[in-house]
Parts: sequence; C-alpha cells; structure tokens
Amino acid sequence: MSETTIPILPCRTIQPVLDFYTALGFTVTFRQQSPNPYAVVERGGIQLHFFALKRYEPTESHSTCYVLTDDVDGVHDAFRARLKEAYGRIPTRGLPRIGPLRKCWVSDRLRSVMCWW
Repeated sequence: MSETTIPILPCRTIQPVLDFYTALGFTVTFRQQSPNPYAVVERGGIQLHFFALKRYEPTESHSTCYVLTDDVDGVHDAFRARLKEAYGRIPTRGLPRIGPLRKCWVSDRLRSVMCWW
C-alpha cells in the first residue's frame, strides 16, 4: 500500500504565496478563485496546497512542513539562485527568507516554514 501526505496550509491571500513558490521553482498546478480560494504548487515529488483564510494572521502562524531529500545542498543552492534572480538578493531576514545550509529551510510571507533534510 502506498501512502502520501499533502500539507494544506493557510494564507491570507493566494497570489503572494504563488509568487514566492514559483520563484523557488514550483509550478502552479491548480488554482481556484471562488467560492473558496485554493491553490496547489508542485516541484518534483513535492505537492503543497494552500487555502485563503481572511482572518489568518501570519505573525501567529506555526505551520511547518518537513521535506526529506538526499540532496539538501543542491536544493539549497537552487533555491538561493532562484531567490536572487526573483528578488535581486538572497533574503535571509524578514519574510520571505531562506535559512542556513545543511538544514535548508524557507519561510514564506505567511510564516509557513518548509524544511528540507
């Protein structure tokens, strides 16, 4: 039996989330505007789902998702390069940002943290 877990993460609005994850190299594979804003992004075997929640407060969020990989250095390098291309710099403070090497993590504008191990 094969099983898969797919995180469904809250956000205030969908577009800034899609902008961030496409900057990292994800592809938007589904988007619904109404009645309930919802979107899906994918990269390789990773699939992340997001739903809009008007009263969502990013500063109070603790959403986290771990992604296991055998190439954390490659993922980190790719994310850094894509963020520099998209933002003109590699964001390491504020939101969004990318964390240190070896435990590659990124935090989107919603404070949802994705960790690659």
